[in-house]
Amino acid sequence: MARKEYTVEKRGVGKPDYSSEIFHITRGETPRLMEPRDEEKQKIFALFLPAAAPLGVGETKHLMDLETMLDMPYTVPAGYTWELREWMGSINGAVVDVGSATMDGIPVLAIPIYPGPDYCTHEYEQIIAFSSAFYDPLVEHAWVFDYTVKNLDTIPITGVIQISLYLHRIGTAEMTEKTVKCKYCGHEFKVPLRQTIIDCPSCGKRFVVPFYGRAPVV
Repeated sequence: MARKEYTVEKRGVGKPDYSSEIFHITRGETPRLMEPRDEEKQKIFALFLPAAAPLGVGETKHLMDLETMLDMPYTVPAGYTWELREWMGSINGAVVDVGSATMDGIPVLAIPIYPGPDYCTHEYEQIIAFSSAFYDPLVEHAWVFDYTVKNLDTIPITGVIQISLYLHRIGTAEMTEKTVKCKYCGHEFKVPLRQTIIDCPSCGKRFVVPFYGRAPVV
């Protein structure tokens, strides 16, 4: 039998045919939209709670800077704004997270979060509600950002909590170095900002940290 083809008139004003207009699908592009721009620096902080070292009942811990191995709080120097853009949590019990920020020692923000137990939540904030630019538009002040997790349950807590701050450089101020903490002996010392393979001058052991940034100015 010979095959016949027909042209069907398109009707309606609904959503486009995503099977042919795939450029309209943008959900998968969210991680790329979160990449730092040229004038930005990404900071990632996390608290890892393995079964061998859980968060005890009633215990509180700070998140750790993954680039330096230092516990928060983290100081954002004058000349930079900060934005809280990402939050992720996966834990096995009830906790309260508190993100707080002070400007020149003045309390400005305290953000309590209660992640659901036995559930993984990952949020990307494209509409920024927590940013220093709303309180310090001229970028004249130093900020201290802290993030803690407290166990509210009756069992030891295991899992992971992570956040991401984005630092936006205003003017000519540039970060050129960072203070790192040796994961073996705890010695703290300064290294160039982009350095990832580090030899501790105290114990002589080598360790590796990430660098979250792509711009040559940072």
